[in-house]
Formats: sequence, C-alpha cells, structure tokens
Amino acid sequence: MGAANSDDAPITVVPYCATWTAQFASEALLLQSALRPWLVGDIEHIGSTAVPGLWAKPVIDIMAPVFDLESSWGGNSGSPGGGLLLLCVQGR
Repeated sequence: MGAANSDDAPITVVPYCATWTAQFASEALLLQSALRPWLVGDIEHIGSTAVPGLWAKPVIDIMAPVFDLESSWGGNSGSPGGGLLLLCVQGR
C-alpha cells in the first residue's frame, strides 16, 4: 500500500456557522479593493457555506468575476490568513 496523499485525507463537514456570512463579507471587501479595476460583476459567496442551515466543509468559497485572468493578475496579492485559488472559466 502506498503512502497517504491528499486524496486519502478525510473530509470534515460541520454544522452551519452563522459567522460564515461575516467571514465572506470581510474577504469580499479585501477582494473588492484589490480587484476593483478588473471586476465585471459582484463578488459572490458561493458553495455550501453560503446556504443558511446547511452542513458544509468550513471553507468560504468566493467568486470574483473579472474580464480576463491575465489583466487581473496584478491584483492578486493574496488573502490574509489564507490562500487564493484561481479558477478560470471561459465566458461564452
């Protein structure tokens, strides 16, 4: 049997936490400031933590739509207390 990797790690799901909304709001303000020149829509709280009452992995998922990833790269200086994962989905 091989060594454990991240695919083998257990997934923790916790009861809904009322502070998730405030955590999102705090991060959204930072992102709004950092990405203002490139944003093409509202910053959204997405994923299971955005659904009141739903058990979820305790990770705040945020969508910040920009015109294109390359031009917005200068605004990505990171997020206090955590990392940013950039996922580029081509518009239609």
